[in-house]
Amino acid sequence: MKNVIKTIMLVLTTLCTVLALASCSEEEHQHSYTYESDATKHRQVCTECGEETRWDAHVWGEWEVTKEPTLDEKGSREHTCTVCGYKGTEEIPMLTPTFGETTDFTAFYAYVPADFETVNIYYWSEAENLESSYAVAWPGVEMTLVNESEHLYGYTLPAGVDRVIINDGSSQTVDVQYSPERNALRLDVVNSDNKYEVTYTSYQAKADDPELAKPEASDPIEMITLYVVDTNGWDVLNIHYWGSKLGDSKWPGVASTKVGVVEVNGESYNTYSVEVPEDATTIIVNNGTEQTENIALIAEANCVVVSGTTSVYAKYENGTVTVVEVDLGLPEFYVVGTISGWKFVEENKLVIDEETMTATITYTFAEGDQFKIALSGWAGEVGSDALGDAFSVAADGNITVVTAGT
Repeated sequence: MKNVIKTIMLVLTTLCTVLALASCSEEEHQHSYTYESDATKHRQVCTECGEETRWDAHVWGEWEVTKEPTLDEKGSREHTCTVCGYKGTEEIPMLTPTFGETTDFTAFYAYVPADFETVNIYYWSEAENLESSYAVAWPGVEMTLVNESEHLYGYTLPAGVDRVIINDGSSQTVDVQYSPERNALRLDVVNSDNKYEVTYTSYQAKADDPELAKPEASDPIEMITLYVVDTNGWDVLNIHYWGSKLGDSKWPGVASTKVGVVEVNGESYNTYSVEVPEDATTIIVNNGTEQTENIALIAEANCVVVSGTTSVYAKYENGTVTVVEVDLGLPEFYVVGTISGWKFVEENKLVIDEETMTATITYTFAEGDQFKIALSGWAGEVGSDALGDAFSVAADGNITVVTAGT
């Protein structure tokens, strides 16, 4: 029994000695910590024993700019964790140019994709400061080739322009604001709306550059009063117009003004008036949700009487409406597209007889060229889904050449 007790005591004594030594060893070890960091957090790690502390979020100081952004280059800035000293950096976007309008005849340039053959610039003024004598109809006017290898084109804009669209008659940029600080655009990626986004840039004209095309003033475009007799009983009546060099109205169009009540076929109806450009070709009368069919504007009638989706032409004078017979003649259809620079060219006009419209045109198409059948002044468009394997129809109705050939 004594031996057993002695053995137990010896074991206990040995255990206490080991524990005491371990405790003494821990007390004697001094951790040598260094910080381990990533982009969002840090912790400490002992270089002697490898012990790790918990991860903590950085405590950031103020941002400091390390490179100022310019109109041509991105900038950068950094901030420092006040605990571990880790530096975080990020880009500062390039400066956005200030926007305004041309104040005189101004050279303007665009770097376009290599597959743009005819390059047009359509320009206008949201502020309505562009003289109507310099206005252009879609798709605009053809730009001058400046540098073929760089696909650089230029045009001389008139005063008062604050918006432009670069296009080849089919593909186009988004609506671009004009910047006095930047005289050129570079067409970049196509967005989800199938339009090119742009980057603002600059171009310094060279002594041997060709002279840029320049607009010639035409007779100013006047605004005329158009009257609408509403037999639908709409509470709101808008006129959406297009085809004018001054541009198209934005849907649902221009709000009309009630001018009185007139009698048509023994019934009384509200009559409205609205100002439209004299060169507008087509209108749609609507209340924001319901609308008429396309209505061609003609000189013989200053009034339309709308009923449902249809309309008849009339004359409005001194509060009286008189329905008039109008001979619209046959519509004029054209093949418009790459083949014509997206312009209405007489030799591409379709000949119409009782049953068919025919145009015989010989043209060498490249793959990707596009065209469509369109009414004069873009009053309407026609596509086809029975064209054979050489063509396809895009979502916008353009007929695209799949296989190059004549």
